[in-house]
Amino acid sequence: MSNSRRLKDLLARRAAVTVPGAANALFARVIEDLGFEAVYVTGAGVANMLLGVPDIGLTTMTEVSETVAAISDAVSIPVIVDADTGYGNAVNMVRTVRTFERAGAAGIQIED
Repeated sequence: MSNSRRLKDLLARRAAVTVPGAANALFARVIEDLGFEAVYVTGAGVANMLLGVPDIGLTTMTEVSETVAAISDAVSIPVIVDADTGYGNAVNMVRTVRTFERAGAAGIQIED
């Protein structure tokens, strides 16, 4: 079963699911090893761990998608990704969704 299907099944339960945040593949593996059913790639965590900066919009889509790919390769549970504001306008959002899908994201969160 695909991770997208697993995520849809989790959501179909209509019950609260704890989805811990991970900033890198090691954190994601620990989350999976602890028995959680999904992992959330936190934009703030990626900014903090990858660049050593606060979450003020400095990470690029490419940096986040590379982190997502590493995490997706390291775990077998669904990966939900903080897609920030989509990294631009509506056309950029389409590109972001497709890029994150190729990187292994089962779902994304878009803000603002």
